[in-house]
Amino acid sequence: MRVCRPSSLMIVGAAVAAVATLTGAAPGSARPLPARGMRVTASRVGTSRHYRLGTARHGARVSMHLRADAPRIQPDARVYTLAVTGTSPDGSPARNGWAWVTDASNVAGLRNISAPFHDGVATFRVPAGTYWVTGEFDGFAKAIGGLTHLDFLPQIQVRHNTTVHTTARAATSQLTITTPRPADPVAVRIDAILTDRRGSAVDIQWFNVPGRIWVSPVSRKPAVGRLHAFATEQLAAPVTSGDIRYGYNLMYADPPGIIPPQHYVVRTANLAVITDRYYQDVRSTGAWLNSGAFPGEGLMANWLSPLALPGTQTQYFSTAPRLYWSPGYNAFLPATEPPVGGQTDDTYRALRAGEHQTVDWNRYPLHPQPDYLAPGGGGAILPVRPSAIRMGNKLTLTVHPFSDNVPGHLSAGSAPGTKVTETYQIDQNGTRIEHGSAYNGIPPVTLSGSPSVVRFTLDATRAGRSYLLSTHSHTVWTWRSGRRPGATVPAGWYCAFRHRRAVRRCSVQPMMTLDYQVHRLALNGSAPPGRQLVDLTAGHLQVARAAPVTGAKAWASCDGGRTWQRARVSPLGPGQFGLHFSEPSGCYVTLRVSATDAAGGSVTETVTRGYATGH
Repeated sequence: MRVCRPSSLMIVGAAVAAVATLTGAAPGSARPLPARGMRVTASRVGTSRHYRLGTARHGARVSMHLRADAPRIQPDARVYTLAVTGTSPDGSPARNGWAWVTDASNVAGLRNISAPFHDGVATFRVPAGTYWVTGEFDGFAKAIGGLTHLDFLPQIQVRHNTTVHTTARAATSQLTITTPRPADPVAVRIDAILTDRRGSAVDIQWFNVPGRIWVSPVSRKPAVGRLHAFATEQLAAPVTSGDIRYGYNLMYADPPGIIPPQHYVVRTANLAVITDRYYQDVRSTGAWLNSGAFPGEGLMANWLSPLALPGTQTQYFSTAPRLYWSPGYNAFLPATEPPVGGQTDDTYRALRAGEHQTVDWNRYPLHPQPDYLAPGGGGAILPVRPSAIRMGNKLTLTVHPFSDNVPGHLSAGSAPGTKVTETYQIDQNGTRIEHGSAYNGIPPVTLSGSPSVVRFTLDATRAGRSYLLSTHSHTVWTWRSGRRPGATVPAGWYCAFRHRRAVRRCSVQPMMTLDYQVHRLALNGSAPPGRQLVDLTAGHLQVARAAPVTGAKAWASCDGGRTWQRARVSPLGPGQFGLHFSEPSGCYVTLRVSATDAAGGSVTETVTRGYATGH
């Protein structure tokens, strides 16, 4: 099933004029938004929505978070002309830039909050009130990328036709971040979140990939509403250093109400360090993609430097209270819809200053995995729906084939030219009640009101020269299901969205899960021939009412499943097992595993060409 997440796919561009989408979910997202209310998104000024490495982009993106009780936009009553004049860095009337105007009493009160400068003037029709005004002045330098100057004015009062002036020369503070290791800017962004007196907010994000941004510092707090600014930058090791295997992902929240000079110094003690190991059976050039956010701030999503796969890379992350990160990567370029063919982390994780982690990406065998919520409050950024829920008699299922074995890592598309098929079947008490293609998701199905046994079968195949391993999976889950009218899911999870509010009343089904760890596996997906050891973890969906795991069985094949050898299974702890068998060199190992629980649930999974030996 395709996973399209705001954190991975909200890369802005494509529109020359601002185009707003008034929906209950962000464009390209398979998930509704949190229950804070309606959200409006808009974007403008970019070379392409589908970003390719080496292509400069600059522009702005707008997200509106409106309270459910936000006042509706009224037809024009008594309005006035607000003229915003602007001068470029050379003092001439602005032609390459935009003016931004936001109503501090009602962020939804204007039909348009931005307008381009024409011969140095942008005009708006506004009712009387208090307004934020920002002048944006754009340029481009071949050796640097996008150049953006932002002049933030103190709040202004409009009681009659009014003219205010903005100038690029007021933007005297360049966003700069000094890092412990040499690093060049790759992507830079400034966010200004403007919250009106009712609690609705607009988040304006200015970005250059690559490039520079200058701002005019703001020392006077707004008289009406709230201002909160954020600085974001991604940096990579200089190409001249000969080591492009490290990068920085940095986000800073300015003090509420002001925008101080944008100069930051990174302290090593305040960073979290993650060493990423990327497994891949076919060599390629990919790219790193990272998302991070504070609750209430729009997500950051930028490409880092090219990434040779398979390989390793070190990432440095800034840390702060309530700052969460969600990484991923793109396995193949050029990209048509990033990320392509890699894995993305479906959960937002809090990182601690000074911590060091090693994270495996795409480690074989790949197989279906459920959605996951990391501990620590990341659900405030992006709430998660369990992968098997029952609301009344409606059963909803969502799993993600070709995912790796780290909880939260989900497959993110496939390589160009790859043929992918996904089919499913749902049976109740031995009778088929639904089947079809799962590629674009599985529609909810209706179960009997009486307790019953559910059997869910998922087949997934990917065919193409980009994949040698984990080319097919066949998974069958069974569990007992019945109505649980009072069941709810904890905070950070949701069952559905109704009237723009999260519904948390549903029962999580006791669907079983599997994870594999092949010992001595190289980054190309091969293990030494001879004795094989695979650690198996059997469990259940998070927050499900689960019975103890009672046992596991396993088989291995070198001929794609035509013949099998039984693996010896040794218990290692609750739900933990060691699988022992032997395979010669040059074998593409197909694994078949079965696990059961004390409530009569089970999972049986076959992963064709799961990994290799001696390649």
